[in-house]
Amino acid sequence: YSSVLAQLLQSLGFKMLLILRDPRDVVVSQVKYISSSPTHPLHKHYRTLNFDEQIMTSIKGVEQGPIMPDIIKRVKSILQWSEQPFTYTTYFEKLVGMRGGGSKKAQIDEVRNIADHLGFHFTESQLDAFTEQIFGGTVTFRKGKIGVWHESFNEDHKKTFNTIAGDLLENLGYQKNEKWIGGLKTKKQRKIEQVEKEYFGENLIFIISQPRAGSTLLQRLLSGHTEILTTAEPWIMLHPLYALKKNGLITEFDSNLARQGLEDFISQ
Repeated sequence: YSSVLAQLLQSLGFKMLLILRDPRDVVVSQVKYISSSPTHPLHKHYRTLNFDEQIMTSIKGVEQGPIMPDIIKRVKSILQWSEQPFTYTTYFEKLVGMRGGGSKKAQIDEVRNIADHLGFHFTESQLDAFTEQIFGGTVTFRKGKIGVWHESFNEDHKKTFNTIAGDLLENLGYQKNEKWIGGLKTKKQRKIEQVEKEYFGENLIFIISQPRAGSTLLQRLLSGHTEILTTAEPWIMLHPLYALKKNGLITEFDSNLARQGLEDFISQ
């Protein structure tokens, strides 16, 4: 950031986009980039370090040779741009879309916001086509994922990062507290999380429907795929929800159908 440059850009009618990313993911991405780029000033230095040391270096910075400030100084050096009236601040996590771990809706909404800032107008079909083309395909693109730091940070990395830039995470909205800092998970804990993620986490599909609108048809259509296990409406929430009623347990649903649905669900 430069106040002189900011005044000049504003007087010339420029518009600016500032993009931010979780600084922890920035650290990991930078390590991968520097260690694989022979022309980078810090490449030789990084090649003398193991991966954990490279991560720590990108957090703490380099004070000798080609100097690199620590992570909080690097991020803060550009944050004041967000205070300028001609700047729109966007986020990697909003733009990356589903293939990077984000959402299609957030991606389209954010591209629309950027277009509005720049004075452009896109139709919904144009926005959809545009967002389909923005993932990957460039020289500097590597993985493009949200939350890659989870796979790379150890306990020391977390504690050091929190000491240097813990407030930064909260200010940018990436962390509400320090619960992300803790001891390394045991092998058993990591295995349990892996199983939960594989079988109960990201692979669930809920069909929400009005009555008599074709939900069973849609469910049967999905069940034709060899990698999808599905069952018809299980009715599993009706009983616990009705147990909360204050005026007795008279139901508006057919208890016999609910029993059949629950029995079918349990049997499968």
